[in-house]
Amino acid sequence: MIKTVSTFIKNIGFNMVADLSTKLVNSILILLLSHFLGVAAMGSYSVAHTYFTFGLLFSYWGLGNLLTREVARSRDNYHQYLSNFSIIRLTFAAVSILIINLIMTRFDYTQQTQVTIQIISIAILAGTIINLINALFIAFEELKYLSAISLTVSLLRIAVSYLVLRLGGGLLAIAISYTALEVLSLAISMAFAAHILKDFKFAFDLKFCINQIIKAFPFFWIALLVIFDSRIEILIISFFFNETQVGYYTAMNTLIGGVALFSEAIRNAVFPILARYQLQAPEKVPGMILMLGKYISLITFPIAISIFFFAEKLTFLFFDPGYTISVTLLQIVIWTFIGYSLTVVAIRLLMVHDKEKQVVLSLFISGALTLTASFLLAPRWGITGIAIIRLVTSYVLFFLCIFFISKQGYRIIEFSVLLRILFASLALFFTTYFLFPLNPYLSLLVGLSVYGGIVWLTRVIDSQDIKLWKDIFSNIFTRPFQAKNE
Repeated sequence: MIKTVSTFIKNIGFNMVADLSTKLVNSILILLLSHFLGVAAMGSYSVAHTYFTFGLLFSYWGLGNLLTREVARSRDNYHQYLSNFSIIRLTFAAVSILIINLIMTRFDYTQQTQVTIQIISIAILAGTIINLINALFIAFEELKYLSAISLTVSLLRIAVSYLVLRLGGGLLAIAISYTALEVLSLAISMAFAAHILKDFKFAFDLKFCINQIIKAFPFFWIALLVIFDSRIEILIISFFFNETQVGYYTAMNTLIGGVALFSEAIRNAVFPILARYQLQAPEKVPGMILMLGKYISLITFPIAISIFFFAEKLTFLFFDPGYTISVTLLQIVIWTFIGYSLTVVAIRLLMVHDKEKQVVLSLFISGALTLTASFLLAPRWGITGIAIIRLVTSYVLFFLCIFFISKQGYRIIEFSVLLRILFASLALFFTTYFLFPLNPYLSLLVGLSVYGGIVWLTRVIDSQDIKLWKDIFSNIFTRPFQAKNE
């Protein structure tokens, strides 16, 4: 158990490094576009990238999650999954590119936006195979390769993008460089994969492909509805408003993306572990979930409160003072971070129990509410209303997933533990609120001290937790040296 938790923590770290480098370079690219080309160009890029995301998602068809689950259970069959899933994905990628180029002509986008969409959509061919290779790394619990690949490509992307803009290149030049670097990323990913999969043998099986397309369909809907739930706002804003408003919302999303690294790292690291334990030692899974729920809550509550108070400082640190609406958006959407971090665990738990249909239903209800409310209220409330709707529907999804895992006999967190964490969080909030006008940084420091004190006094963290963490850190830091000596 200690070894598993240690591996889990290390994989969270590797995944956060990979996601951080990817999201950091995307954030820097957004900042560079805002600085060199203006908010309208940034909005055009965001619209193009949203189409790219949906096209990529269609090509995925849920096969990445299916590969991770099946290979995590038994690694012997990875040849069959990797070979056939690659063929399926390339076929679906070509179809998605065609659909994107047909759909985007139906909307009143500028010529620059349309051409940007066309160029970036080509990168779907490379991106879909990269994701499949990443899914294999996750199944093998070798997330260090994700970090290495992501860091390498991210550094190159920053350097190339800055150079292009510095030399006077426009948005189209950025789109071309983006696509070219996706191809380079694919080449690097294949090189790493070849290094660890030396016994790989290509084995195409048409019947297997058809069966897996059908089997992966619920996973496709899960992925589609997750992206739909998180990215549909950009398309809705682009329908009702101009690229400038898209730019302001994108600025907020860029900042939210930084904290979401934590949630996404948990999502990727926990999946293969849950799949393996649910098959080999199912009696240990409920305890693992309760422990995860407690520590996720302990971490996410103070982060959300801190960002709520420092939203203006964070926004103006990365964007200019003209982005005041982005500050309001950030103060609203940051509260989704707590629920989302717990929701990803609940969704993965349902998936390892083959309850994809329940996940699809939850996401469908949440997405339908988001779409309906946004179209009804966006013209009246503007982009602030879109953010409020996102907050409400994110917790609709959370409670639906919690309800479904309860049907499987799980709880995400002990109710008494949640109450104690809520009490500590309220103390943090009001301490910071009253002291903030005197000194913002001192108010947060005092608030976090109060939070930690209450957590300790109410025994949210007890002696068993301390012993557990001592064993975990001992395992993390001693095993590499033992391995070398052996």
